[in-house]
Amino acid sequence: MKAVRVKKLNKIADEITINISGAKNALLHLIFAALIPDTKTKFSNVPTTLLDYKGAKEILENVGAKVVEKGESVTIDTSLISNESLELCGEMTSKTRCSLMLLGSMLKKKGRVRIGFPGGCSFSEKRPFDIHLNGLEALGAEVKLADDYIDVIYKEEKDAEFKMPFPSVGATMNLVMYAVIGSSEVVLENVALEPEVVTLIDYLNQCGANIYFDTDSRKIRIIGVSRLSGCEFEIIFDRIQAMTYAAMAYLYKTNVTITNINTPDTYSIEKPLEKLTSIGAKWEYDQASRSIKFFGKESSIQGEDIIAAPFPHFPTDLQPIYAVMLFMANSSSTIQDTVYPERINYVYQIRKMGFNISIDNNLIKINPVNDLRNIRPAVMSVKDLRAGMACLMAGSLLNEFSIINNAHQIFRGYNNLVENMSHFMQIEIIDDNI
Repeated sequence: MKAVRVKKLNKIADEITINISGAKNALLHLIFAALIPDTKTKFSNVPTTLLDYKGAKEILENVGAKVVEKGESVTIDTSLISNESLELCGEMTSKTRCSLMLLGSMLKKKGRVRIGFPGGCSFSEKRPFDIHLNGLEALGAEVKLADDYIDVIYKEEKDAEFKMPFPSVGATMNLVMYAVIGSSEVVLENVALEPEVVTLIDYLNQCGANIYFDTDSRKIRIIGVSRLSGCEFEIIFDRIQAMTYAAMAYLYKTNVTITNINTPDTYSIEKPLEKLTSIGAKWEYDQASRSIKFFGKESSIQGEDIIAAPFPHFPTDLQPIYAVMLFMANSSSTIQDTVYPERINYVYQIRKMGFNISIDNNLIKINPVNDLRNIRPAVMSVKDLRAGMACLMAGSLLNEFSIINNAHQIFRGYNNLVENMSHFMQIEIIDDNI
């Protein structure tokens, strides 16, 4: 388990360029979806340095898939996967939360899937997977939940409708994967609209699925098919990573250009960009070069009130990142997270440094930093990926080293982390927690 220590960089360049990798949250679900076709899938724009990707790759190989990497391309061959029931222990499935996708992608092929509990961020013990399991039951599976494993049996093929009590991204994708093979017609209601859901459906349809997505009504209709064939598919850019580096432009008052925005437009980051405009942050999108430039040197940002909610609203993953950026605003700000209100561990960690940030009835209050001489280095421990990045950013504002324990969380979701962060801060890896 790694820790990092971080402090202010003596001289930050006036112009910094960061190449944004493929999206972690898209990639992890797609590579589990690639278990469904019976021929090879080749993904491009894959961030193969991510710890979460490495954990997912190990799971796929344990299932029987052959995974071949070549640069940023990854080929997944499923031809040798048997039809025997699948059982994976918690030590293996805890490598990533997306191990839950084995239920949707493997159940109809295997007949029975028994897996240990998934891993991932632990900022809340209330990140339930009951929507996944209730949905599978509604679609014809038998589910048994024990203290340390999930046991799901494929029972019957039937037409079904399932309305989610909350538009869960993971459950939406899991149930789509489950329903895509078969002879039934399934309608999912109140589904998630996140770009990662859209790109999963794009991939499956390219493989031969019949999936219809009505975003206006939040409905997905799946008409089952007998088989899928693999295809070549490019991973979309990581919208959270992109906007993390955007926030850094205004935190460090430098100009940051992000490249490899490989979608036709900026719809996936529309709300975070709107918030930047609202606070007075200048930026410019160049579709031809697939880049966005954020003018931190020329911007004076104001305080803002932010509410994190399911897409297309402001993303929960960005609220810790924007919280630290808003220390540089000229007035106070608030953040409310309606998706994961328990995502507040970073607040208590950053408070150790003396930053004026607090919690009151799930409302995060952020006051600007008037004098960094009143801020002190600290040892911080993080429980999730974005909290880790927030603490990293906060610690990098001081002339003395701060320590971030459990830094493996950050390496789960930011590729080339040390290389990219070295543009903004002095960062060093420590082998063990302090």
